Amino acid sequence: DLYGHALGDEVLREVAALIRASVREVDTVARVGGDEFVIALQDIEDFDYVTMVAERLLDTVKEPVGFGEFSHQIGMSIGIALYPDHGHDIVELMRKADAAMYRVKQSGKGAFLQASAA
Repeated sequence: DLYGHALGDEVLREVAALIRASVREVDTVARVGGDEFVIALQDIEDFDYVTMVAERLLDTVKEPVGFGEFSHQIGMSIGIALYPDHGHDIVELMRKADAAMYRVKQSGKGAFLQASAA
């Protein structure tokens, strides 16, 4: 929004490419609206892999991203929900991940938080 819709779309495409490069081919990356993305990690054996991916994503946006004559620091807040710990369907998992993400945003960008089981 800061530099107009065309540049905003370019920023979103770049962020999508950074996210895609941070996950495996079998994982799914989708933009769900505005500046929010969902990543579905497939066949995860333990939570260590999930935290590694979250840390990798945060590392990718530490440096400002250049777009033509502009350079901008991108912030990222990540909410994590795990099946079946936090829900048994996509609606519940998305709700829990979204709630975790908003708790991260309240505490400051640049972090990740696992959903609560309740």
